[in-house]
Amino acid sequence: MSARCGVEVTVADTPADAVRRMDIVVTAGPIIKEPSPVIENEWFEPGAFAAPVDFDSYWKPQILSGADLFVTDDVEQMFYYQSIGYFRNIPAREQVHDLGDVVINKAPRRSS
Repeated sequence: MSARCGVEVTVADTPADAVRRMDIVVTAGPIIKEPSPVIENEWFEPGAFAAPVDFDSYWKPQILSGADLFVTDDVEQMFYYQSIGYFRNIPAREQVHDLGDVVINKAPRRSS
């Protein structure tokens, strides 16, 4: 992949190695209704950006519920999926912000 994409690619031996000391963490595996999450909150540095494209399949519950800023591209869709058994540990609706609102300054942004 390094040659194909022109960027340095490093293989991580463990999930912790893939997350620790990273500024941006994106997971995009299968969406699993009965997940066995492995990613720990303690692995993240303050100010890190996390994007669980695969819902809560790999993220321990305290990460989603304890985020400093929780943003999604479709609030209604996320709460629909919660109603059918996914996203069991997301913040309350009033703490979830729409990405479009963040972009146009109608919702909170990173504070530091």
